[in-house]
Amino acid sequence: MVETIKPISKIELRFKLADIKKPSSQIIVYCNSELIGATERIDNKSEPFFNTTINIDYYFESVQKLYLLAINHNLKTLDFTKIDQIDVVGEFTTTIGDLISRDGKRLIGDIKDKDKITGKIEITAEEIHETGHNIILQLKGKKLDKKDLFSSDPYFKIYKSSPSGNSIVFESSVIKNNINPIFDPIVIRLQELNGGCMFRELTFEFWDHNDIVEDELIGSFRTNTDEILKYSMIKDFPIINQKLKSKKSNYENSGIINFIDSRILLKPTIQDFINGNDNNNNCCLIDLMVAIDCTESNGDQKLETSLHYNVPPYQNQYIRSLLAIESELLISFGVKLEKRVELFGFGAVINNHPNHNFRFYNVVDGIRPNTLKGGIGGVIELYDKAIPKIKFNSPTNIRLIIEDATRISLQDFHSTQLKYSILLILIDSDITDYESTVDAIIESSKAPLSIIFIGVGEYSFKNIPQLDAEKNGNIRLIGRFDRKQIRDNVHFISFKEFSINQNHFQNELLRKLPNQLTEFMEYKNYLPNGLSYTQTEINKIK
Repeated sequence: MVETIKPISKIELRFKLADIKKPSSQIIVYCNSELIGATERIDNKSEPFFNTTINIDYYFESVQKLYLLAINHNLKTLDFTKIDQIDVVGEFTTTIGDLISRDGKRLIGDIKDKDKITGKIEITAEEIHETGHNIILQLKGKKLDKKDLFSSDPYFKIYKSSPSGNSIVFESSVIKNNINPIFDPIVIRLQELNGGCMFRELTFEFWDHNDIVEDELIGSFRTNTDEILKYSMIKDFPIINQKLKSKKSNYENSGIINFIDSRILLKPTIQDFINGNDNNNNCCLIDLMVAIDCTESNGDQKLETSLHYNVPPYQNQYIRSLLAIESELLISFGVKLEKRVELFGFGAVINNHPNHNFRFYNVVDGIRPNTLKGGIGGVIELYDKAIPKIKFNSPTNIRLIIEDATRISLQDFHSTQLKYSILLILIDSDITDYESTVDAIIESSKAPLSIIFIGVGEYSFKNIPQLDAEKNGNIRLIGRFDRKQIRDNVHFISFKEFSINQNHFQNELLRKLPNQLTEFMEYKNYLPNGLSYTQTEINKIK
C-alpha cells in the first residue's frame, strides 16, 4: 500500500511588483507546472501591491518549483489555455523551500522577459494555521465625520498585517446617508482574518463612498482579534484620521466604533446541515436535477456508435454517470434520492422547433409528471422511453437550463427549511452560448445550487472547463457589466479521464460539493439548525 504524502502546512503568498513600464499587471502562479492561482489585475501603477493572496500546500521533502508570470492585459476574464498569446511583463522562477528559508520569508528578484530585466518582484510567504473556525463580527458606528454636505455614505475595509504590508481581508457594503451606521453582521474564516494568530494586528479603515469623485477616507483604528473578543460591547474604538489630527489642535476623533457582536464558531460541515439537529428536524434537503445533451453530435441513437446507444447489457456513459451520482450521494452523504428527479433536455427539435430547455416527460405520450418513479431509477426509465423519440439537433446551448434550475432551487427555500440543489449536466461537446452561460452561472452562484458538468464521449473540451474556477487558478467568473460570481459553484469532469477507474470517477463527482454547500450557507448567514448566526447564542470558543 502506497502511503499518501501529506503537506506539513499551508503557505500564503503575497506579491508586489516594482519598476514595471506596462499599464496593467497581473501575476499568474504555477507550482511544478500546475496552475495554482492568480492575483487580481491592477491598472496604471508602476509598483502594484496585490491584495489577492495565493495559498499553497507545503511539502517539506519535495521540491516545489514556483513559476510566476506577470502579464499585461485589459481582459475581463482570462483564458488560461491562451496565456501564451497575452503580453508578458516578465517572469520569475524560485522554489517554496528557497522562499521560506529566507529572512522574514521574503524574496526580492528581477523579473525578465526574454533575458531582459523588466522590473522587480517581491514575494512574501506566511505559514497559515487552519483553525476550522469562523468569526462573526458586527460593527456599529457613532458620530462619523460628515464627508458630504449633511452626512456620509460609510463602508469599511479590514486589513491584516504582514511583513510586506497590509493585505485586505474584507470590504463591507455601503450604508447611505448615515453617520450612525449599524453594519450587517459578517462571517469570516478565522485563518483568513488573522492566519490563526489572535494577536495579529488588524486595521479597520472607514470610507465615505462617492459616485463621481474618489472615495474619501474617514479614518481608521488598529486592534487584534483577541482584543475584539475580550472587549466586545464594552470598549469604544475611536476612528482616527491622521491628516485631520495633524492639522487640528482640538481634534479628538472622526467617530466611534463598537463591536456589538463578536463570536467564534466551529465551521459547520455539510453533514451538520444534512443531519439537522438532534431531533433530525430542520435538516437540509438535497435535490437533484439532470440535463441530457440531445444534440446531433451524439450520433444516431439506433447505432452502436451513438453516445446514447443503451441496449442491455451495455450501459452508455450517460447511464453510468447517473448511477454513479446516486451511489455517491448515498455512500458519502447518506442521501437517498426518493423524490422525482427533474429531467431536462437540450439541443433537440421539439414540436418542429429547436428547443434548448425541455422536459423529457413531454416527449413521451401519456406520461404525467406525478406518475413518474422517484430517484435515478425513474430518470433512467424515462430516459429509455424518450431518447428513441427525440430528434437530435444543434447547437449546444445551456443558458436556459441553468436559469430554470436556478429558479427551481430557490423554490421553497427559506431559513427554517434549508434546501440545496445539484444540477448534473451531461454533455458531449463545448457550448455555443458561452457568454450568456457565464451570466447565468454568476446569477446561480447566489442560489442554493451546484452545477456539475460531466463531459461524455471522446471530445477534448475547451470552454466548459473555463467555467470551473478550480481549473483556472481559482479565479471566479466575471460576466457582462462586471458582474462577479459570488462563489465557485461549478465542477467539470471528463468521463474519459476516469474511464479506467469507475471508483475514482465516482469519488470525483461530488468532491467539491461540501465546500460549495457550506460556502453558500455562509454567504446566506445560515447555521445547520435553520437559524441565522444573529439569531443564535453560542458560547465563545477560546
